[in-house]
Amino acid sequence: MTTFHSLKVARVEPETRDAVTITFAIPQALQAEYCFRPGQHLTLKARLGGEELRRCYSICRSRTPGEISVAVKAIDGGRFSRYAQHDIQQGYGAGGDGAAGAFRLSTAGRTAG
Repeated sequence: MTTFHSLKVARVEPETRDAVTITFAIPQALQAEYCFRPGQHLTLKARLGGEELRRCYSICRSRTPGEISVAVKAIDGGRFSRYAQHDIQQGYGAGGDGAAGAFRLSTAGRTAG
């Protein structure tokens, strides 16, 4: 069973006309659970119109251990993506699970160049 935590929205940054990056503040007690590797995702949940919706978004960055970001593009008819783009604001609480997904990029033993 997935455990969701209430995560505070640290900031919402518009990227394009129909996409935003949402950055969540991760409490120190949860940072190990939200430590991610490239290729993992975060499942967000919200109650919209009396229905609980869950959506997975690829983690696009984590500037510090205390935050994690996902990018959300609005989809025609997409209830959650429209909510994320227009209604989520700094300070909101959002339900999120830990970084998940086995489709990860391994950089062990690789060198640049």
